[in-house]
Amino acid sequence: MLGGLSTALAVGVYAKTSSTAQTSWQLAGEIAPPELLKQIGEEHLSSLEPVNLSQMRVLKVHQSRQSAPLYLVDTRLADSDQQPLCGQAGCAFLGYIPGQNEYQTVFNTYLDPHLPPDTDLLSVTDTLQSGLPTLTLHQLEGQQLRRFTVAFDGTHYAVVTVDNLSLTYE
Repeated sequence: MLGGLSTALAVGVYAKTSSTAQTSWQLAGEIAPPELLKQIGEEHLSSLEPVNLSQMRVLKVHQSRQSAPLYLVDTRLADSDQQPLCGQAGCAFLGYIPGQNEYQTVFNTYLDPHLPPDTDLLSVTDTLQSGLPTLTLHQLEGQQLRRFTVAFDGTHYAVVTVDNLSLTYE
């Protein structure tokens, strides 16, 4: 989870990104390095269930001053009723950067995709911290919409601020 965040981050449809970042989620098979997909399978899935990892969605973010590309992974499988990395807390969202021998996990949390209309699931900002962009996430807690700002601390993403938004959702 994100640095002590006790509840899963619940967030809506797909990400919106800044103008300097990659602006669209793509199928993992089209953009993610094969080694990354293999690592995700080994770290997060049992070998008992065959899963087509190329059907996950990936957002590759690499801004001009960024130290390394950031691969954000929405583990929900496109066009599938089978969602092996989803549960009561939401669905797994992961973030990786290239390491020396494998990809380093820098973001790992569960996000619930059920939010009010026009509420971004995850936004990538232009602000860099420790070489990677800060992220904005939203969560519904009851009827209260909350915004989380998470930033890279050199090892992983951690919550920096939590704001209660005036909009309540019924």
